[in-house]
Amino acid sequence: MSDDVMAEAMELFRSGDLKGAVENLDSKLRSNRDNAILQHTYAEFANMLNMEEQDDVVPGTKIMMSYKKAMEIDEENDEYIADFASFALECRRVPQAVKEFQRYSRRLEMADIPTDDVLYMAARNIVDTIEVIDPEKANPMVQPWVKQALIWAVGGLGYTPEEAAEILTSDDLGSDMSDAETRLHFRIGYLGDAFHGSQIQPDVRTVQGELIHAFQKLGWISKEEQGHNLVLSSRTDAGVHVRVNGGTVRVARSLWDTITPRKFVRAVDDLLPNEIAFLDVREVDE
Repeated sequence: MSDDVMAEAMELFRSGDLKGAVENLDSKLRSNRDNAILQHTYAEFANMLNMEEQDDVVPGTKIMMSYKKAMEIDEENDEYIADFASFALECRRVPQAVKEFQRYSRRLEMADIPTDDVLYMAARNIVDTIEVIDPEKANPMVQPWVKQALIWAVGGLGYTPEEAAEILTSDDLGSDMSDAETRLHFRIGYLGDAFHGSQIQPDVRTVQGELIHAFQKLGWISKEEQGHNLVLSSRTDAGVHVRVNGGTVRVARSLWDTITPRKFVRAVDDLLPNEIAFLDVREVDE
């Protein structure tokens, strides 16, 4: 039934007419409001359209209502819960987002599933949102949100809060351990017309500069002007598009030992502009 109702919209989507697909789904919803798949697909496509147009072509409240309706109709669908929570967070409705992410987390626990990538990235996004609305994190209201984000963050790395606290307070964390580094090789792709070349330059936007900024925001390389060693394998001029370019960077050994390459890539990629894709990363010999 759902496939039949959405067939025309899916064909429009496959042909590249995202706006037409959204309009088609919107018209179908008028007589199929209790169709969870239709509600969720409409919300996903409408959200994609807004991001593509960089404008609220579809009001955010309308998208949120479709995400919520899908979640309410199919209460056992974890994907619907996570997507509604993620969109609520995009709209800076932090209490609502945290509440639904907590429900999602409880469902994982009941299924004996550890903290997954959804909650791991939610932790980062919750903290980023809090930094916008309360940079000092001084408001008592945000403290439970920060605590919850920290629990999911360490859980995503495979630790319980108690294990993480024990490691962080251990006397074994001496200077030798904190100073140990490893060399990583990564690959990126980018649209060059958004940058003044690949190599970092003062006061202009460059690919290397955006990478360094992302790593610094994550706290993975020094914020000192000369305190990083992130370099690209080859140099390109302004306006040159590149499908694959390589680079190397040194990070703390303790970081690399406690994060999977997949999560490393996602963490960096989430902080890069849309014109740069962080493709993969691996450890290499000195």
